[in-house]
Amino acid sequence: MTSNNDLFGMLQAEDKLDGTNYPMWSYMMKHVLVAKQLWNIVVDVDKQPASPTTQPIVIDPTTSSGTVAMPSPPTQEQLRWDGKDAQAHALIALSVK
Repeated sequence: MTSNNDLFGMLQAEDKLDGTNYPMWSYMMKHVLVAKQLWNIVVDVDKQPASPTTQPIVIDPTTSSGTVAMPSPPTQEQLRWDGKDAQAHALIALSVK
């Protein structure tokens, strides 16, 4: 697997998106994201998992007003997807002048 330093070395300062070089930047960025196994996140092939449902928490079982809706904790699948999405965003942002 290619290290992060090798991937960033592929994108020199002159390769960063500056408004005049979109075709080359796009080509390079796609291949960086493919090498990092993030391309499917960007093109929405790897879909964001559905959000966990909100579970009611009963504070006082003797009254219905004691029920509070609390979000369920994220699933491992959601955490994995969120991490990959954040990596893709970071790589793209760092490749723009």
